[in-house]
Amino acid sequence: MKNMFKKGILVLLLGLSLIYGLSLDGIDIIDILILAPIALISLFYFITPLFLSLKQIEAVDNWFDDILEFDFSKGSK
Repeated sequence: MKNMFKKGILVLLLGLSLIYGLSLDGIDIIDILILAPIALISLFYFITPLFLSLKQIEAVDNWFDDILEFDFSKGSK
């Protein structure tokens, strides 16, 4: 669960840094298309531990890892 929270924080920081950079010229529809998936992934890591079992969370987490090609599990051991 601690690893889930770390991923959520990393994705949230990524989104916040993008918001700052994109807001300098004004946020338009293209910027929202970039920020919306980041917000959804970040919300997944913060909210789903309240509603799903650990096995279900790991299944979706592995799906996100496959899409984003992240592998945080190797460095956490």
